[in-house]
Amino acid sequence: MTPALSQFAYAAEDERGAVKSGVIEASDVNEAAKRLKAERLRPISVAPARQGLSARLSSGTNNATLSLRDLAQVSRRMSDLLRAGLPAAHALRLGAEQACSDKEKAFLSRLYEEVRAGASLTDAVRKSGFNAPRLFTSLIEAGENLGALSPQFDALATHYEEALALRREIVSQLIYPAALVVLIFVTLIFLSFLVLPQFEAIFQTTEAKPPPETQFVLEAGRLLRRYWALGPVVAILAYACLRFAAKRNPRLVESAALNLPFAGPLLQTREAGTFFRTLATLLTGGMPLARAMPLAIATVRFVEMRDELERAEMAVRAGERLGATLARARFIPKELVSFIEIGDETGALGSMAGQAARLAETRVKTAVKSAMVLLAPVLTALMGLLTAGVIAAVMSGVLSLNEAVY
Repeated sequence: MTPALSQFAYAAEDERGAVKSGVIEASDVNEAAKRLKAERLRPISVAPARQGLSARLSSGTNNATLSLRDLAQVSRRMSDLLRAGLPAAHALRLGAEQACSDKEKAFLSRLYEEVRAGASLTDAVRKSGFNAPRLFTSLIEAGENLGALSPQFDALATHYEEALALRREIVSQLIYPAALVVLIFVTLIFLSFLVLPQFEAIFQTTEAKPPPETQFVLEAGRLLRRYWALGPVVAILAYACLRFAAKRNPRLVESAALNLPFAGPLLQTREAGTFFRTLATLLTGGMPLARAMPLAIATVRFVEMRDELERAEMAVRAGERLGATLARARFIPKELVSFIEIGDETGALGSMAGQAARLAETRVKTAVKSAMVLLAPVLTALMGLLTAGVIAAVMSGVLSLNEAVY
C-alpha cells in the first residue's frame, strides 16, 4: 500500500549557492530530503508545510509539537550544559535526566539515542518525530557547521524566552477582563433564575400590574431562562462558519483580520515582530541573509504578509537592499522598517532587526495594556448598571405593590 503523501516546506541551496524555497510532497521528512538531493539541492530545512491562519482554525493539536515553553527550556538547558564543556551526547543525556516535563524528557532522550547511533544533532532533530520549528533545526545545523553549538542554543533560548514572555504578558492583561465577563454572565444567570422568578410569583399572586420598567426586566429574565441554551449553539455555529470560510477562502479571512480597525494594525505589528525576531536570531547566529530570509518568512502565519516578504526576498536576491524592499510592503509597519534601513547602511542588520522586533513587541504590549485598561472599567460599569437596573426595577415593583395594598 502506497503511504499517504504530505506537504513539506523546504529551503535548499542549488549548485550555485542560491537558496530556493517551496513545498514538496513526500511521505515523511527524510523522503522529502532525499527528493531534494535527487534534484541536486542541498536541504537547509524541511518541515511540515504551514497554511496560514486558516490552518490554525481547521487543524487540531499535535502531541509531538513542542511548545514555546518546551523549546525555551530545552535550548537553555543545552546551552548551559554545552557551555560547561560537555560533549553533545553527554549533554543530551544529562538534559533528559534533568528535564522538567515528560515531553522535554522524551525529546532529549530521542535526540540522545539518535546521536549515540551516529547521527548528527541536526539529523537527530529531524528524525525525532517531534515537530521542531525550522528556526530550531537551522541554528543547530549552523552551530554544527561552525563547531559552536553553545552560542546557537543560547540564541535559541533567548529567542523563545522573549516570545514566551510576550505571550505571558498578553495573557496576564486579558485575565481581569475575562473574569469580569464571566462575572457579568454569572450575575445575569443568578438574577434571571433565582431572583426574578420570585417577584413574578408575587405579582401573579396579587394580580397587580407591575410598572413598565419592572415588566421589562421580568420579560428579559423570562427570555433569558427560555433561550439561554441558544447562546452556546450560536457560538459553536459562528466558530464552524469561521472555520469553513477560512478553509474555503483563507485569503479573504486573513485580509479581513489584517484590516480590522484596532486589531488589524496590532496583528501586523505582532507578525512583523515575529519575522524580525527570527531574522535577528538567524543573522546573529552566523547565517547569511539569503538563507535566513526563507526561514524567517516561514514563521509568519498570514499568507498575504508572507507573499509580501517573499517578494522582498526575491528583490534582495536581485541585489536590492532589504530595507528598501520592505518599505514597499503594505503590512509591514514603517517605523520597524526604519531599523532595517539603518542596518543596511551600517552593516549591523542582525542587531537592527533585533531592535525592530523589540519595538514591535513593546508596541503590542502597550496596545493590549491600553485596551485592557479601558475595557476593565467599561465592563465594571456595565456590570454595575445591569445589577443596579435590575434592583431599581424590582424596588419599583415592590413600591407599586405597597401602593396597591394600601
